[in-house]
Amino acid sequence: MLGYSEVKFVLFGIKEDIGVLANHAQAGAKNTWEIALKSLLNHQSNHFTNPSNLLILEVTQMLLTYL
Repeated sequence: MLGYSEVKFVLFGIKEDIGVLANHAQAGAKNTWEIALKSLLNHQSNHFTNPSNLLILEVTQMLLTYL
């Protein structure tokens, strides 16, 4: 459970670009999560970066309900 985890940082990845589209800009922001994740996972572990301090969570599908 997340409450018992000893990580210091949690990174949430949400694939969406509704905010970008709402501002009449170009779609495609939802694709940046994969790019950022590949770059993040490619870093080496050293005394500046400790992977055990980071928990990565990805939201794969969002269900929106309008009342």
